Amino acid sequence: MHDDYLTNPSTYMVLEQLFLDAFIKTISEYNNQEEYTAPFYRTTYNNGQSFGDANPIFSARNAKRKKIIRIIIDEDENEISTAYKNTEHGVETIVFGGVSNLPELIAFLDNWTKQP
Repeated sequence: MHDDYLTNPSTYMVLEQLFLDAFIKTISEYNNQEEYTAPFYRTTYNNGQSFGDANPIFSARNAKRKKIIRIIIDEDENEISTAYKNTEHGVETIVFGGVSNLPELIAFLDNWTKQP
């Protein structure tokens, strides 16, 4: 369904919105929206056009807890993998997966927001 995300800007926007909607739903349940910045990483050129490469498809930062999440969709991935990186803004969790992993990626994002 979302397999053409790299060539179809409409599909790409749907994917971005899917993650943003899931994120907003989760943080709204805990009434801690003010702690977060999403998207955290810039994903557009100066003219506003999207990079469209899904790196990241979604990002967020919790300044209070000093943590960041970056979700990357890669067309060659069919499993989820994670990496961690120390940054000046906190510990960044980088999650890789493919379009076939969307439910798992959304679940990972949900769990990330609930972790201290």
